[in-house]
Order: sequence, then C-alpha cells, then structure tokens
Amino acid sequence: RGLWNFAMSDFYLIQSIYFYYLRQEDEVKKAFQAISNNMDWVRADTAQLTWFYFLGGNTKNIDNQLGDDDMQNILRCVTLSQEHGYKYLRSKAFSTIAEDIVNAKKMRPSREVYLRELLTVPDTLTRMALSFSLANQALKDFTEYGSLFDVSQTHIMLSEYYLSENKKEKALEELKKALECAQRAKAPQPL
Repeated sequence: RGLWNFAMSDFYLIQSIYFYYLRQEDEVKKAFQAISNNMDWVRADTAQLTWFYFLGGNTKNIDNQLGDDDMQNILRCVTLSQEHGYKYLRSKAFSTIAEDIVNAKKMRPSREVYLRELLTVPDTLTRMALSFSLANQALKDFTEYGSLFDVSQTHIMLSEYYLSENKKEKALEELKKALECAQRAKAPQPL
C-alpha cells in the first residue's frame, strides 16, 4: 500500500509541475485536487507531504499571486523542512516567500515574526531586509546543493530585490550571475 501511495502522489505532484510550466492552471488544480481528495497518499511520507505543501502553495496560481492559503502551505513546507532536514525544499520555500515580499505582497504579522525568528532577523530590519535574508539563505543552500537552475532563479529574484531598492548596478550584477549559471549548465548528452 505504501508504494502505491507514493506512486500516486508522485504522479500527481509531477503532473502539477508539468502543467504549471505549460501554464495550464485548470490542470494544475485538478492534479492537486486528486491528492487533496486522497491525503492518505502523502500523510505517512513527510517528504511527499512537504513537497505537497510547497507545490500546493507555489504552483496553484499560474500568475504567482500567493493567496493566504498558498502562504500557509508554503509556511507548512518551511516548518516540515526545518523539522526533517529537507534543506532543498526549505530553500525553495524561502525563495518563494522572498519573491512574494519583493513583489509587495502583504503578510500576516505572525507569519513575519515566525520567519524572523527562524532566520534570527531582528524586528528593526525592514520586510525587504527579511526578503533579502530569505533569498540569501536559499542561494547559499542551492549553491551547496548544486542546483544551477535554482541558483540562477534566486539571482534573478535578488535582482528584482535590488531594483525595488533602486540599486540598478547591483541588480545588473545579479542578472549577470544568473546568466553565468545558465551558461554553466550543460545539456544532457545522448546515451
């Protein structure tokens, strides 16, 4: 039964990512609904459950507008990732939250306090500084993990941060770093 649950949840999680990148919002929602209707597929496997929360918070909205439920799922992902040592997923969630802050989305004060305590970011620093801390932690982890795609995306997000702070030179530096990552990535070789 456990293998079946893993196979079904993995199928629908991957399907949601696939349709997300094809910008097929209805299909993404159907994939998540399939898992939501069968939570026993992911409940016993914390890694799958953490992925479910991350993707449920991040891919349901094609336009990248995180709603309240989406942010709740992302924060569940952060909590489970922190508890179980899923550094990559925690970093994906950090990157998502950082981008959401940069795009001037509002966040409940209790959620902001949680993130500040998690990263030991003082209350005296701005929300943008919190965003910067989240992005830099994600960048550090992605670099350590070796995910050039995620490193590149985080550099792009940091560029957006610098643009929002009117630091155009720094924004350009981050975009150059993102491009360098893309150039270092190697295409798969045929077998």
